[in-house]
Amino acid sequence: MTKEHISQLMEQGYHIIEFGVPRKVEGDLWEYLSGLDGELLEIFILEELLTWDDVQLEKIYLRLT
Repeated sequence: MTKEHISQLMEQGYHIIEFGVPRKVEGDLWEYLSGLDGELLEIFILEELLTWDDVQLEKIYLRLT
């Protein structure tokens, strides 16, 4: 996973990656996330991933594939 790939997903309207699948969130993102009631979900916020370095992104990619 690269920052370019993440940017492309965001341009397509995606907000998060949930269990390895890009997802669009209707309404407020933070409200959606807070409504998960602490469930143990593997969710990555695309906007935050843009701040990660390439090594961290590669680890995420390997874990999701």
